[in-house]
This record gives sequence, structure tokens and C-alpha cells, in this order.
Amino acid sequence: MPPATLVCNTAEALARLATEAQEASERILKAPLRSLSIGTSYECRGQNHDPEAKLSEHSFANGVDIMGYGFEGRAPIKVGAGLDDAPEATFQAAIRAKACGFFRTVLGPGSDAAHGNHLHLDERERNAGHRLCQ
Repeated sequence: MPPATLVCNTAEALARLATEAQEASERILKAPLRSLSIGTSYECRGQNHDPEAKLSEHSFANGVDIMGYGFEGRAPIKVGAGLDDAPEATFQAAIRAKACGFFRTVLGPGSDAAHGNHLHLDERERNAGHRLCQ
């Protein structure tokens, strides 16, 4: 998988989230986080891959999708998977809540069908500093 291509403020937010994810991993899962599995970062396209839609934040290298998490000494977790299993569900909820503090947009499983298997994070500017955290 190629490295993520992101503008500076989005890369900084992702790095800050990774630090928080490491702490949550050790606290909740008792295993060190070793990787974030990144799906899409920069990709020029419409929102939700619709060519007629407004350009996605991915088109500006302002968005990133997390597909899963890798750990030392433990099986990886895919975003959306294990939501019925208490530690995995607690870990994913913690990461999502932390992401809402670092990114202006956080969409994932349960927000809509297009984000059922990943955590979409972006820095889209909205009126009056509004954030979208679903």
C-alpha cells in the first residue's frame, strides 16, 4: 500500500490521532498499536465515487480513510468488524471519538452505507466552524 498523500494540516491531525490510538490500544486491548491501515488518501474524484457529485475532500489531499488497525501480538481489527465484541467495540468507539476532536469530518460505520467499512476523516471547512461527527 503506498504511503498517504495529505496536506500538512490533515497529516498532522492523523499523526495526533495515531498517538491517541496507541494509548487507547494499550489501555483497552492491552496490545501495542503498530499500524493504521490506510485506504484512500489523495484521489481526484467526486464524493462517494460519484462523478456527478461535488469533489471529495480526497481530491484536495484533505481526506484519509482508515480501514483497520494492526497490533503487536494480536490479530488486526478491520473498521466496523468486531462491533459486538466488547474490547474491539470499545477501542473503535474510542478512536472515533478522538478523531472528532482532530478532524472536521468523521464518518464511519453507521453514518451511511458508503462508510460502512472504514473511518473517513477530513478537514473540510464549513460555515461557522461546524464539524460533522457521525
